[in-house]
Amino acid sequence: MTFHLRKSIGLLCMSVSLLVSAQLFPVSIIHLNDFHARFEEVNSNSGTCKPDEGEVCIGGYGRVVTTVKRLLEEKKNLNPIYLNAGDNFQGTLWYNIHRWNVTSYFLNLLPADAITLGNHEFDHQVSGVVPFLETIKSPIVVANVDASEEPTFDGKFSKTFVIDKYERKIGIIGVMLQTTPNIASTGRLKFTDEATAVREEAAKLKSQGIDIIIVLSHSGLDVDIAIAENGGPDIDVIVGGHSHTFLWTGEGSPGPDFPRGEYPTIVEQAQHGNRR
Repeated sequence: MTFHLRKSIGLLCMSVSLLVSAQLFPVSIIHLNDFHARFEEVNSNSGTCKPDEGEVCIGGYGRVVTTVKRLLEEKKNLNPIYLNAGDNFQGTLWYNIHRWNVTSYFLNLLPADAITLGNHEFDHQVSGVVPFLETIKSPIVVANVDASEEPTFDGKFSKTFVIDKYERKIGIIGVMLQTTPNIASTGRLKFTDEATAVREEAAKLKSQGIDIIIVLSHSGLDVDIAIAENGGPDIDVIVGGHSHTFLWTGEGSPGPDFPRGEYPTIVEQAQHGNRR
């Protein structure tokens, strides 16, 4: 089992071959997490970039769109999908002033195949995220949230979504950190155990004949490891966010951060014959 996540404003592409009906099926996963309203490019100190003064500009949503489109084209023979692991809200004046509507506007310029929510989507309570759910063009997936006591939220997301492309069906299960209510204004939403929710939804997808299953998580690296270990034998990949953890494989590092682990990180399930 493979899973991976990336630091803030992380945009990565992972090509994996998954076993489907005794045959390997390649999937290229392009994923973004913890974008935090970084719509404008910045300098290396996260300040206003001044290219006319010799500064190198980085980031910005223009680069995200350009890179995703390039990767979709480069990986077109490897069945690419584009996923967003949450925390698109909060972090700059763009969000402070324009809130959900600017986030929805920009993300809709290049809709992801699926999005899960992050804790910062609730920085302005449930009422602050509902309009985003109503206007975003991508399916929102969160399997471990019970919205039965929040009627404005209920029915505006699903536990899973099935991407029907390339003559295959790819199941996406969304999940958020169970303790999100401790760090965000989630109202009367109820959050359940991450691994339990994933295991239950993966079994349902498997029973429908879907044998490529990806977890889209905003739970952090440590919880993602627990999901990988305890989420059952049916999940193949976890794409995560929240902890801004830098994972990297190869010589050296592309920036000043020290990698905490390898990208992708491999987890063995001892209870399922050391399945990876």
